[in-house]
Amino acid sequence: MKRVHRLLALWAGVVLLFLYLPIAVLVLFSFNQSKLNVVWTGFTLEWYARLWSDTVLVRALENSLIVAVASTGISLVLGTAGGWLLHRYRYRGRAALETAAFLPMIVPEVILGVSLLLLFVAAGVELGYTTIVVSHVTFCFPFVMAAVRARLAGLDPALEEAALDLGATPAQAFTKVIVPYLTPALVAGGLMAFTLSLDELIVTWFTASAGTRTLPLEIFGRIKKGLDPSLHAISTLFLVVTVLALGIAEGLRRRSSTPGLRAAPRSSALVLALLLATGLASPSAGAEELNLFTWSEYVPQAVLDGFTRETGIEVNQESYASNEEMLAKLLSGAARYDLIQPSEYVVEALVEEGLLAPLDHAKLPHLGNIGRESWGWPHDPALAYSVPYMQGTVGIVVDTEKVKEPVRGYGDVFQDRHAGRIVILDDALEIVTWALATRGLGPDAVTRDNLERVRPVLAQWLPLVRVYDSDSPKTALLNGDADLGVVWSGEAAILLREQPGRFAYVLPREGSHLFIDSLAIPKGARNVEAAHRFIDYVLRPEVSRKISAEFPYTNPNVEARKLLTPAERANPASYPPGVPKLATLRDIGPLAAEVDKLFTDLKAQSGR
Repeated sequence: MKRVHRLLALWAGVVLLFLYLPIAVLVLFSFNQSKLNVVWTGFTLEWYARLWSDTVLVRALENSLIVAVASTGISLVLGTAGGWLLHRYRYRGRAALETAAFLPMIVPEVILGVSLLLLFVAAGVELGYTTIVVSHVTFCFPFVMAAVRARLAGLDPALEEAALDLGATPAQAFTKVIVPYLTPALVAGGLMAFTLSLDELIVTWFTASAGTRTLPLEIFGRIKKGLDPSLHAISTLFLVVTVLALGIAEGLRRRSSTPGLRAAPRSSALVLALLLATGLASPSAGAEELNLFTWSEYVPQAVLDGFTRETGIEVNQESYASNEEMLAKLLSGAARYDLIQPSEYVVEALVEEGLLAPLDHAKLPHLGNIGRESWGWPHDPALAYSVPYMQGTVGIVVDTEKVKEPVRGYGDVFQDRHAGRIVILDDALEIVTWALATRGLGPDAVTRDNLERVRPVLAQWLPLVRVYDSDSPKTALLNGDADLGVVWSGEAAILLREQPGRFAYVLPREGSHLFIDSLAIPKGARNVEAAHRFIDYVLRPEVSRKISAEFPYTNPNVEARKLLTPAERANPASYPPGVPKLATLRDIGPLAAEVDKLFTDLKAQSGR
């Protein structure tokens, strides 16, 4: 028997270690002085102190609390009513109705999010607080109903009958007898609903707008840029709140199985305190806003803060990882954005479809700062619909400490000896154009026949890849998880700047993609005037220079380039020397779906 106990203790220890060691590391490094996540340099509370001055995080927290309180309140009403009706009355279809009510508890979140988005689009409901609250209620109220049903199972029917015999009306019997009896279950269910809503990420992604980003969405967006210690701190606080709420809920659930209402007053006071605390957190009403939909890791927070300080216009930023992701949400019609940041071939497609508003150049007095080399491109030759924000190339980064042989093109990267040591962009069209380049074809040669020609090339390449990352491919190289990769030039420039001598940037001899990311105003934008003001603000040399300092792509603003240091202008990833072979991508229309399918199928077959 002792041997069995030891084995059980060992099993429990291993399982608990597996489950909670990552959380313990997270909490530990939230007190670490170093920004690095692998080196402990001393104890500090600095990251917690910084949270309160981070206005974006604070606003995201406000949004989360508003949504959680509203969702909890509605869930309590619906869950209590549903639990009581199912307990009190017998009717045909009762079992089926009960099953249907609990179904949202087990439906995959991504399916729930997509279905709700389609519903809101079909109903013409704009994404915002309302859509988030409705979506959260769908999976929160069944938990309240489950708690109420469990409590009602132990209800003595004589209590209600005694109240009625003593002259109480059915309504008075319910409010004076049943509701007090249910209070522990209501508090437990409410806390569970509050916690679920506070933590929700996937469903919220589908139903939130740029102005209603919740804390989980903000944390998820920032993680794409790297692990900031401030995120460790906010995650730790979030964890503490969640554990406390779940602990209280579980304690009340246990007590609800036995008679007694002693916990009810204290618990109700706690809920009331939460409601009062969150009720104080409300967004500023009536302030002018700008809803910005941009690439991840592309617009410095200092630029957004500076624009708000100068104009008083609040900027709500939402990010995406690919043009296709941006198009999917933009074209759904459920979200309203005032400014987007499409690449050149997407600008071309949006202009052809009449989905961009023409720019008023009279409201852009700093437009002349854009260099002449950025005008005249096919997607928008006169900059009538878009203004170049940043541009760059897609090239090869080599860790020269690990790769000694020369690397000049794609064929040198995708070799068996580099298997499992390559990071590339997670972008179907980009990868297909690289394969086309090895066949002597330009990026405008995307046809069905050529897709079949490059299929065997991609089938050979993709199994060699270790990491697909369009947000921060430099991270895998910097951490030593990859020896070489095909990445955005700005990512490469940061590596060359931070690790001089270790990394090299090579433009493939087959040719490289010159991408031009621009600011554009979608048709139907509500704050067109604010959008013009933001574009012109970014065009100022001193502002554009801040963007280059943080994201060192090729700056199309020639006046801002004059403010760069000689070292910044000499970075070969930011400003490639010589006359490289460059081409922009063009809109490929319906073929985009076939490109995506080809890449997705081969990627899945490669097991990555």
